[in-house]
Amino acid sequence: YRLMRTLDMKVQLPMILECDNKGTIDLSRNWSVGGRTRHVDVRLYMLRDLNEDKIIQMKWVKGEQNSADLGTKNLDHASHAKHTKTLCGDNDENF
Repeated sequence: YRLMRTLDMKVQLPMILECDNKGTIDLSRNWSVGGRTRHVDVRLYMLRDLNEDKIIQMKWVKGEQNSADLGTKNLDHASHAKHTKTLCGDNDENF
């Protein structure tokens, strides 16, 4: 957010952060910690702060619809093509 503002880019708030992990979304919305969740990395607190300040809004999506999987998982050809089209566009000249 700060980088985009520094570059004079217009940012519509809240920015939507799509995630396919319900546990992460629940932890980002709930400040109470206990049991095993108290050892969650400090990076999660940043998500909580951004969520609380209305800078981001976390939204759950099905794993098959999560285009970020293109960079984080081994995908079959059909899923790879689908997510590449979503992130890079339809133009075959890009490849």
